[in-house]
Order: sequence, then structure tokens, then C-alpha cells
Amino acid sequence: MAMYSGFSEDYLEKMLYKEKETDGWALANRSQHAEVWKKKYPNESLQVIKAFLHLPGVPPNDAVNLVQNVEVRKRWDTQFSAIDVLEEHPTHRMVYWSAPLPLGMQTRDIVQYIAEKKDEVTDTTYILYSQVPEDVVATKPGIVRAVTIQSAVIVRPDLQDPRSTRMTLLFQTDFGGRLPKFMVNFFSAFAPPKWRRDMYNFYVKVYSKEKNCDKTIVAAAQLKVRDRTGTEAQHTHSSCSSS
Repeated sequence: MAMYSGFSEDYLEKMLYKEKETDGWALANRSQHAEVWKKKYPNESLQVIKAFLHLPGVPPNDAVNLVQNVEVRKRWDTQFSAIDVLEEHPTHRMVYWSAPLPLGMQTRDIVQYIAEKKDEVTDTTYILYSQVPEDVVATKPGIVRAVTIQSAVIVRPDLQDPRSTRMTLLFQTDFGGRLPKFMVNFFSAFAPPKWRRDMYNFYVKVYSKEKNCDKTIVAAAQLKVRDRTGTEAQHTHSSCSSS
């Protein structure tokens, strides 16, 4: 078995090609801040999903943290009951995800290698997901292992507003078990808008406020006036905690 070597430029090029490709792609659904496309390639039963998401007022670095920081992700991504980093390496991470399915269907889990690269010139972050073989991490009893066929998240600043984010999702996932492929294809096309909505609402209602509180606390702690410094920092912290 070949060892995973981290970020793959060849894999990235394939994802970037699909991102720009238009031939054969059909519009699945569209809303104000999300546009989802689908394509079924020859000899494949599962379609590839491509979603273009807009996150107004969310800086790209924050968007990457919302996706990549596991402790933050657990707070907003409700489709997963468990998200755990199994291994951390200089070039990649191994992450375990568990997702309960509705209607009494068996829970699915998925184990992925996740590699990240940032283009500092364009302020673009590329996140690539690859399947971890089952002989590396065995499936738990009573759970069906889903398989990542291909998956990527691309995070860029909005050209009209660099403090906002344009995000591309590309994914093709086999949920395994007896789940019919047509159901996987149908529901996969409706997943990105909800995913975006959950992330964005968390950012607006929680993340941005906590971030502003942290900045205020640091600024208060840096005040040079004796006595007032500690009092103000403590008061700011308590008001942030109660929000």
C-alpha cells in the first residue's frame, strides 16, 4: 500500500479543471448566496457536485478556519455527530467523521486525509480530501464506511470585496450500504446550501462576536494606565462571555 504523501498538485489540477468546466454540468439549485451544479461522468453512477458559495462579510482566513479548525467545525456543522483528528502531520491530517442518517438508516463514517495549501499571491487556499484505506482505520461495528471519491474546498477573496469570501465545493462521495445511488445524487445536490447557511449563521451570531471580544480584551490588557487596565480587561471579558 502506497503511503499518503500529502498535497498533490495533480489532484489540485483535476479539481481546478472541474471547477472551470461547463460542458455537461446541469444546474441543480440556486439561491442568493449558493449555486449548485451536478454532472454524471460516463461509466459512473454517482454524480460530481460543484457548489459556488458566497460568504459576505466573512474574510477568507476566517472562512478557512471555520472549515479547517476541528473544534470550531464541531460547533456549527450539525450533520456530523463526531469529528476527530486521528493523526497530525506536517503535510496533512487524518480526520474521522461520523454522520447519523435519517429514517433509521445506519450511521455512516468517513476517514480522510486532508491536505492544505495557500497561494499567498492570490490569497487562495486549496483544501484537498482523500480517502483513508479501511485497512488503515477499520470500520466500527454497526457503522457503514462512506468513501471519498474526490473532494476539494477552494477559498478565495471576493474580487468585489476582499473582506468577503467566495468558496467552491467539489465532491463525489459513495455512502455505501444499501442506500440507492439516485437518493445519494438527489440529496447531495441540496447539501451545500444548508452547509453554507449553518456556517454563515454561526459566523454572524457567534464567531465574529467572539473574535471582536478577543480583540477588545487584548486591547484593554495593553492599556498602560495602572489599575484601570485590569479592571477594564476583566469587565470586557465578562460582558463578552454573557453575549
